[in-house]
Amino acid sequence: MQDTEKGTATTGRLPWRQRVPVDRLVPNPDNPRINANVKDIEDLEMSIRTSGLKQPLLVVPAPDLGGESENWYYIEDGERRWLAMQGWNTEIDCIIRPLQRGEKPALRFLSTALITDQQRKSLNPIERAHAYGRLRNEFGMNQVEIGKMVGLSTSTITNYLALLDLSEDTQRRVATGGIKLDDALRIIRRQRKRDRQKNGGGPRGAVWEPDWFTEKHPLARKAEALCNRREHNSRRRIGAGSGFAGACGQCWESEIRRDQDLVNENDSQ
Repeated sequence: MQDTEKGTATTGRLPWRQRVPVDRLVPNPDNPRINANVKDIEDLEMSIRTSGLKQPLLVVPAPDLGGESENWYYIEDGERRWLAMQGWNTEIDCIIRPLQRGEKPALRFLSTALITDQQRKSLNPIERAHAYGRLRNEFGMNQVEIGKMVGLSTSTITNYLALLDLSEDTQRRVATGGIKLDDALRIIRRQRKRDRQKNGGGPRGAVWEPDWFTEKHPLARKAEALCNRREHNSRRRIGAGSGFAGACGQCWESEIRRDQDLVNENDSQ
């Protein structure tokens, strides 16, 4: 093969562009995605067949598979496009980014995947959490360093890493959208507070628990009506769902206190 832009296929230090055989491209084993979404591959294949490949794949030489001398490459970005073109196209337009001296392929790929994903928002929160966890545990990076690498604030990285404190079942709920990210962080903060109160230890797998204050609560409709009258529209409504708008914490507390006052009054009579 011959290079078509910058560098050469064997010694160039800058990215170059060339067509690579489909069977010499392999998914990168360090992909942070836990479960790749390939359900819409057929639609993507039809789009590429009709309009052509609009964006070349980003690949890196695979030293463990023969490297540049054998022309094997790991896919850094474009796995879905590669899958869509298998079986009917023999070569794919690629941008090849050579490894720099002493560069760790796993760190290189993780950083590229996370930066690319930040622009597309394609990884779910748990996939991002595990990727940041690898950067912390395997490569010794702290939250500040990770944030600078991927272009996010330190607090954002800290929140994602906190998701690793969740139990496996709760992580699956977050990954599939069954639990919102804000609610997941609330679960973790609650669990950490409990652990500190008990023995000062760290969390041992925070678990999702359903809200007690739901539409099935005997004071649910009263709390909802009070919250509506007070126009607390900007507050988080606890227990919302299934046609029930929920109520903020203050309105729940007001109705509970009012109900308790009635009970005390009846007891005194």
